[in-house]
Amino acid sequence: MNRRNFIIAVSSLAMITACKKEDNVSDAGEQLLVFSSITCSYCRTFHRDNSPYFAMTDRVKVIPYYRNMVDVASQMVIDASGNRSEEVKNYLYENDDWLAGDNILANLNQVVNRFDVKIDLEKTVKDRNQIDKMVRVLEEAVGFRHITGTPAFFIGERALSWDEAVEFVEELKP
Repeated sequence: MNRRNFIIAVSSLAMITACKKEDNVSDAGEQLLVFSSITCSYCRTFHRDNSPYFAMTDRVKVIPYYRNMVDVASQMVIDASGNRSEEVKNYLYENDDWLAGDNILANLNQVVNRFDVKIDLEKTVKDRNQIDKMVRVLEEAVGFRHITGTPAFFIGERALSWDEAVEFVEELKP
Protein backbone atom coordinates (compact mmCIF):
# COMPACT_ATOMS: atom_id res chain seq x y z
CA MET A 1 0.00 0.00 0.00
CA ASN A 2 1.51 3.36 -0.96
CA ARG A 3 2.11 6.25 1.43
CA ARG A 4 -0.92 8.14 0.08
CA ASN A 5 -3.20 5.45 1.51
CA PHE A 6 -1.62 5.82 4.93
CA ILE A 7 -1.81 9.59 5.07
CA ILE A 8 -5.44 10.55 4.49
CA ALA A 9 -8.81 8.92 4.06
CA VAL A 10 -12.36 9.33 5.28
CA SER A 11 -15.56 7.41 4.74
CA SER A 12 -18.33 9.91 5.33
CA LEU A 13 -19.81 11.97 2.51
CA ALA A 14 -21.29 14.24 5.16
CA MET A 15 -17.77 15.29 6.08
CA ILE A 16 -17.07 16.27 2.46
CA THR A 17 -20.06 18.57 2.59
CA ALA A 18 -18.74 20.11 5.81
CA CYS A 19 -15.27 20.60 4.31
CA LYS A 20 -16.46 22.05 1.03
CA LYS A 21 -18.73 24.57 2.68
CA GLU A 22 -17.13 27.76 1.36
CA ASP A 23 -17.75 30.08 4.28
CA ASN A 24 -17.75 27.40 7.01
CA VAL A 25 -20.41 29.33 8.86
CA SER A 26 -23.17 27.50 10.67
CA ASP A 27 -26.37 29.19 11.77
CA ALA A 28 -24.61 30.04 15.01
CA GLY A 29 -21.32 31.34 13.55
CA GLU A 30 -17.93 30.13 12.33
CA GLN A 31 -17.29 26.40 12.24
CA LEU A 32 -14.12 24.77 13.56
CA LEU A 33 -12.90 21.80 11.49
CA VAL A 34 -10.70 19.41 13.48
CA PHE A 35 -8.70 16.92 11.42
CA SER A 36 -7.95 14.19 13.94
CA SER A 37 -6.12 10.86 13.88
CA ILE A 38 -7.47 8.36 16.38
CA THR A 39 -3.93 7.01 16.96
CA CYS A 40 -2.41 10.46 17.62
CA SER A 41 -1.89 11.08 21.34
CA TYR A 42 -2.42 14.83 20.90
CA CYS A 43 -5.68 14.25 19.01
CA ARG A 44 -6.82 11.85 21.72
CA THR A 45 -6.06 14.44 24.41
CA PHE A 46 -7.95 17.16 22.52
CA HIS A 47 -10.91 14.79 22.05
CA ARG A 48 -10.95 13.68 25.72
CA ASP A 49 -10.84 17.26 26.96
CA ASN A 50 -13.39 18.73 24.56
CA SER A 51 -15.70 16.10 23.02
CA PRO A 52 -18.58 16.64 25.49
CA TYR A 53 -18.95 20.13 24.02
CA PHE A 54 -18.87 18.94 20.39
CA ALA A 55 -22.29 17.32 20.79
CA MET A 56 -23.78 20.60 22.04
CA THR A 57 -23.08 22.52 18.86
CA ASP A 58 -22.86 22.30 15.09
CA ARG A 59 -19.87 24.63 15.20
CA VAL A 60 -17.27 21.86 15.59
CA LYS A 61 -16.78 19.09 13.01
CA VAL A 62 -14.24 16.35 13.70
CA ILE A 63 -12.93 14.87 10.45
CA PRO A 64 -10.97 11.60 10.51
CA TYR A 65 -7.38 12.00 9.31
CA TYR A 66 -5.61 8.74 8.60
CA ARG A 67 -1.89 8.46 9.24
CA ASN A 68 -1.75 4.67 9.18
CA MET A 69 -3.72 1.47 8.70
CA VAL A 70 -4.90 1.44 12.33
CA ASP A 71 -6.63 4.77 11.72
CA VAL A 72 -8.33 3.30 8.64
CA ALA A 73 -9.39 0.12 10.49
CA SER A 74 -10.73 2.04 13.48
CA GLN A 75 -12.82 4.27 11.22
CA MET A 76 -14.21 1.18 9.49
CA VAL A 77 -15.31 -0.10 12.91
CA ILE A 78 -16.90 3.26 13.75
CA ASP A 79 -18.72 3.34 10.41
CA ALA A 80 -19.99 -0.23 10.86
CA SER A 81 -21.30 0.45 14.38
CA GLY A 82 -24.46 2.18 13.16
CA ASN A 83 -26.41 4.06 15.81
CA ARG A 84 -23.65 3.38 18.35
CA SER A 85 -20.97 5.08 16.23
CA GLU A 86 -20.50 8.03 18.62
CA GLU A 87 -20.21 5.65 21.58
CA VAL A 88 -17.64 3.50 19.77
CA LYS A 89 -15.69 6.55 18.55
CA ASN A 90 -15.59 8.02 22.06
CA TYR A 91 -14.46 4.68 23.49
CA LEU A 92 -11.61 4.46 20.97
CA TYR A 93 -10.50 8.04 21.66
CA GLU A 94 -10.81 7.78 25.44
CA ASN A 95 -9.23 4.37 26.08
CA ASP A 96 -5.62 3.55 25.34
CA ASP A 97 -5.77 -0.18 26.10
CA TRP A 98 -6.78 -1.16 22.55
CA LEU A 99 -3.60 0.51 21.23
CA ALA A 100 -1.32 -1.47 23.58
CA GLY A 101 0.66 -4.55 22.65
CA ASP A 102 1.89 -6.07 19.44
CA ASN A 103 -1.43 -7.05 17.87
CA ILE A 104 -3.55 -3.92 17.63
CA LEU A 105 -5.87 -5.56 15.10
CA ALA A 106 -6.71 -8.27 17.66
CA ASN A 107 -7.33 -5.54 20.24
CA LEU A 108 -9.59 -3.72 17.79
CA ASN A 109 -11.46 -6.99 17.24
CA GLN A 110 -12.11 -7.06 21.00
CA VAL A 111 -13.72 -3.63 20.64
CA VAL A 112 -15.80 -5.00 17.75
CA ASN A 113 -16.99 -7.84 20.01
CA ARG A 114 -17.56 -5.57 23.01
CA PHE A 115 -19.91 -3.32 21.04
CA ASP A 116 -21.32 -6.14 18.88
CA VAL A 117 -20.30 -4.38 15.67
CA LYS A 118 -21.22 -6.34 12.57
CA ILE A 119 -17.94 -6.28 10.66
CA ASP A 120 -15.36 -8.85 9.61
CA LEU A 121 -12.38 -6.65 10.37
CA GLU A 122 -9.78 -9.08 9.01
CA LYS A 123 -11.54 -9.15 5.64
CA THR A 124 -12.43 -5.46 5.59
CA VAL A 125 -8.90 -4.14 6.16
CA LYS A 126 -7.71 -6.20 3.20
CA ASP A 127 -10.41 -4.81 0.88
CA ARG A 128 -8.35 -2.60 -1.43
CA ASN A 129 -11.46 -1.11 -3.05
CA GLN A 130 -12.81 0.05 0.32
CA ILE A 131 -9.49 1.62 1.28
CA ASP A 132 -9.09 3.35 -2.10
CA LYS A 133 -12.63 4.71 -1.82
CA MET A 134 -11.86 6.16 1.61
CA VAL A 135 -8.68 7.77 0.31
CA ARG A 136 -10.43 9.38 -2.69
CA VAL A 137 -13.20 10.79 -0.52
CA LEU A 138 -10.87 12.60 1.87
CA GLU A 139 -8.45 13.73 -0.82
CA GLU A 140 -11.38 15.57 -2.35
CA ALA A 141 -12.43 16.96 1.02
CA VAL A 142 -9.05 18.24 2.21
CA GLY A 143 -7.51 19.07 -1.14
CA PHE A 144 -7.37 22.81 -0.53
CA ARG A 145 -5.68 22.52 2.88
CA HIS A 146 -2.03 21.78 3.60
CA ILE A 147 -2.07 19.38 6.53
CA THR A 148 1.32 18.23 7.74
CA GLY A 149 0.39 16.73 11.11
CA THR A 150 -2.40 16.09 13.54
CA PRO A 151 -4.41 17.45 15.04
CA ALA A 152 -5.01 20.20 12.48
CA PHE A 153 -7.54 22.97 13.12
CA PHE A 154 -9.19 25.22 10.54
CA ILE A 155 -11.87 27.87 10.31
CA GLY A 156 -12.51 28.12 6.60
CA GLU A 157 -9.05 27.90 5.05
CA ARG A 158 -7.36 29.62 8.00
CA ALA A 159 -5.26 27.27 10.13
CA LEU A 160 -5.49 27.64 13.90
CA SER A 161 -2.98 26.75 16.59
CA TRP A 162 -3.81 24.33 19.41
CA ASP A 163 -4.37 27.26 21.76
CA GLU A 164 -6.67 29.03 19.30
CA ALA A 165 -8.73 25.85 18.84
CA VAL A 166 -9.01 25.32 22.60
CA GLU A 167 -10.06 28.97 22.99
CA PHE A 168 -12.72 28.49 20.29
CA VAL A 169 -14.13 25.44 22.12
CA GLU A 170 -13.94 27.25 25.48
CA GLU A 171 -16.23 29.94 24.09
CA LEU A 172 -18.80 27.25 23.27
CA LYS A 173 -18.93 25.89 26.81
CA PRO A 174 -22.01 26.81 28.84
